[in-house]
Amino acid sequence: MASLKLERQVDYLRSKGDDWVAVYCDVDMKTKGKSGPFRSIAAAILSKSDPDTPSEGGDELVEEVLADRLHTSAGSTLMVRTDVAREIEGFDTTFRRFQDPEFLMRVLRKGKLAHVAEPLVVRHESGDPPADVVREADEKYLEKFSDVVDDLESKGHDVRGSHNLVLAKLYLDEGNITTGIQYLVRSNARPRHYPGVLWSAQNGVRENGQGKAILAAGVGLVAFLAILFVVLGSSSETEN
Repeated sequence: MASLKLERQVDYLRSKGDDWVAVYCDVDMKTKGKSGPFRSIAAAILSKSDPDTPSEGGDELVEEVLADRLHTSAGSTLMVRTDVAREIEGFDTTFRRFQDPEFLMRVLRKGKLAHVAEPLVVRHESGDPPADVVREADEKYLEKFSDVVDDLESKGHDVRGSHNLVLAKLYLDEGNITTGIQYLVRSNARPRHYPGVLWSAQNGVRENGQGKAILAAGVGLVAFLAILFVVLGSSSETEN
């Protein structure tokens, strides 16, 4: 599999022009536990992007990376031309999270990214760091590219809302319902995201295992559903 991956990606990158400096491929994600197969299927369905969302190119991918819509599977699939990787001095090891998209943002400043639409890598699920660690790294990541984020948001692209959704799910997954809801309110959650959010909230309840936490989670979920009602209602009014 490794040799096939390298061969397909190198051949495809060579078939592009000189301004194409990196290439990635799709992955076959494996999740743990008895519910693993179900979650793998659900994740594959929920992760499908809009048909109009670009998967390869140059400047048009900046928003997709910053908004957390384009992934190279934590860097597992990404191949970058050696001269480019050296010129941008590799990964920024001061980041405790978001090292891969931060690196990819700098790669895109040097050239275009190609995409082999085949699952040439099998990736096994690994745990996430604590939500507070992710939040700190997220703030650093968005601050580093704040000029680009501000420009995109001035054009109507809710980059920070996408990051708030990621943090909401992480906090809910930890059983921190209050903080999770706070980030959820500031997120750009859409109907296709709701199952993932609810799954995270359920995990938080199950992992905590305390009656008080379960009660708090129940209250939080009611609040969440109320928020969804408001969001859907607002969307409906806008469309009408």
